Amino acid sequence: MSRATAYRLCKAGDPSLPARGGARASVVKCTDEIVKAMEGYLDAECMLTLTQLADKVQEEFGVELSTSTISAKLATKLITLKQFVEHQAKGDYIVYYDETNYNLFCMHSQGRAAKGKRAVVKTTPPKGKTCKFNAQFHIYEAVKNSETYRNFYGGKSVVTVLDNAPAHNQTETRLVEELGEHSDLVLLRLGPYSPMLNPIEGCFSVFKAKVKAFLAAHRQRMFDQGAFLSLTEARMTLLEDAANSSIRCINRHLVTSMALHCQRALADALKMEDIQYGT
Repeated sequence: MSRATAYRLCKAGDPSLPARGGARASVVKCTDEIVKAMEGYLDAECMLTLTQLADKVQEEFGVELSTSTISAKLATKLITLKQFVEHQAKGDYIVYYDETNYNLFCMHSQGRAAKGKRAVVKTTPPKGKTCKFNAQFHIYEAVKNSETYRNFYGGKSVVTVLDNAPAHNQTETRLVEELGEHSDLVLLRLGPYSPMLNPIEGCFSVFKAKVKAFLAAHRQRMFDQGAFLSLTEARMTLLEDAANSSIRCINRHLVTSMALHCQRALADALKMEDIQYGT
C-alpha cells in the first residue's frame, strides 16, 4: 500500500473507493428538477414540441438545453411511449414517418463460415449515385379528404410518429410552412435508437430487398446509356424504376404484420425490459 493511500484512509476513515468518472454536479445542466418540470409541462399540455419545452426551461430556469438532450431525458421517463399508448386507446389515426435511401450497389447478404464463427466480408464505402426518399406531408390533405378517414376517424387527431434522425431536425418548421397551424396533427418523436418501435423500418427493409432483386435482374441497364444524355441519368432512371416496381410490396398485410411485431417491443419497453433489435 502506498503512503498516499494510507494517508487518505486515515484522514477519511472510510475504506471505500472515491467516486470516479461521470459528470460533476456543478456542470450538469439538465437536473432532476428540470426533468420533473418538463413532465409537468407535458401533463398540462401534451402537444408541446421539443423546441417549446426548451423555451419553457429557458424562461423558468435560465438554462439553455438542446432538443436532443430534452428528448433523451424524456425517453428515460417513457413519456413518448405513454403518449403513444394513449393515442392508440383514443383510436387516433397514426402515421409512421421515416426516410430511406438505396443505390446501385448489390451484394450477397448471406455467406458461409465454420461453425462458431461469423461470415465477415470487408467492403468499401458505397460510391456512385444514391436515390433518397423522404416521406412527405403532402398526403395529409389527401388522407383528410378521403371517405375512409371521414367515416372512421372524423374528429380525431392524426399522430405522426418519427425518430430523431438528422433528416427530421426541421420537421416542425417545415410542417408549419407546408400546412400552417393544424391542431389535429400531432408529431410524436421516438426516443434515440428505437427503430424496433417504428413499423416503417421493417417495411423499408422488405422494400429495399425488392429493390436489390430488381437491380440484380436488370443489371445490364447499369452499363447501357440508351437514349439518355448521360450514363448518370440512365442509372437514376433505373433507380426510380426500381422504386416504382418495388413499392407495391408495402401493402396492408405487410404494414399490419410489422405493426403487430412492434407492439411486442412496445410492451417490453413499457415493462422496462431489454429489447433486441432484429427479433
